[in-house]
Amino acid sequence: MYMRPLNPIADGPALHAIFGNPDCCTWLPDPAFPDVKTTIAKLKSWTDGFEATSWTIAPTEDGPAVGRISLYNIGRDPNVWEAACMVAPAARGQNFAARGLSYAIGFLFATTTARRVYACLLYTSDAADDSLRV
Repeated sequence: MYMRPLNPIADGPALHAIFGNPDCCTWLPDPAFPDVKTTIAKLKSWTDGFEATSWTIAPTEDGPAVGRISLYNIGRDPNVWEAACMVAPAARGQNFAARGLSYAIGFLFATTTARRVYACLLYTSDAADDSLRV
């Protein structure tokens, strides 16, 4: 597994497998995006200001994006961050989420004054439950 900085334009087409999928977007505030152009625009919006803490998950160094991890702080406490992670259905069950989050949170604690990171698991399955056992 490789993580690289998220590039909305380069990674948007592959990440549309997630953000264009109604099942993946069930719990997001917006419905699945209708096209790659909308996915790219939303990724740009979400990443703006958090470029250093937004990554693409890929199975190989130069492989296509199969997921996205971002850590962001938009609350009142600059030391409390939220984690966002989505993995394409075809790439689930390979522990990408747990390994990626472990890297991302370690990076955050090493490079900022963060003292807490939280996330909300909105989709549960045996695979999701297993992937969160770190």
